[in-house]
Amino acid sequence: MARHLTQLIAHQVQRRADAVLVRTDGIDEGLTYGDAWAWAGSAADSLRSAGARPGDGVLVRAPKAIHGLIAYLGALRLGAVWTPVAPGATDAEFVHVLADAAPRLVL
Repeated sequence: MARHLTQLIAHQVQRRADAVLVRTDGIDEGLTYGDAWAWAGSAADSLRSAGARPGDGVLVRAPKAIHGLIAYLGALRLGAVWTPVAPGATDAEFVHVLADAAPRLVL
């Protein structure tokens, strides 16, 4: 049975809420599945408040970091279409992706 990625993640959260999902600088004990999913819910709410709806595009140009993971999970929870742009992309490359993706929001 095919399931959506958010369902698979939510299932892991139910099973392993206190388990460490990822370790990163600034979070000594690591980020748990439960905390990441809760933060992603807040991120989804913020995206919704900014005008994004399920199916809308969210274009993101950010370095690989924990806040990017949370924003990604938030977009998934919302049902938005995540379009990443490499932080090192030139302005011309960014503008090209922006025009092609026509996102509702840009982060």
